[in-house]
Amino acid sequence: MVANGWGVARFWNTHIFNDRVSVLETIVAILEKRLTAEVRGADLTFVPAGGRHG
Repeated sequence: MVANGWGVARFWNTHIFNDRVSVLETIVAILEKRLTAEVRGADLTFVPAGGRHG
């Protein structure tokens, strides 16, 4: 997907259910382009469009 110009954000279901506000704030930050760097963490993986992958 990233190779086709799509950014990818992945959240654990438990994080979505237990911390919905944080998940929504992260999605808004991505959409507003305030989060542009690759993130690989316990609760979130985000690879921006054109970012490193593999």
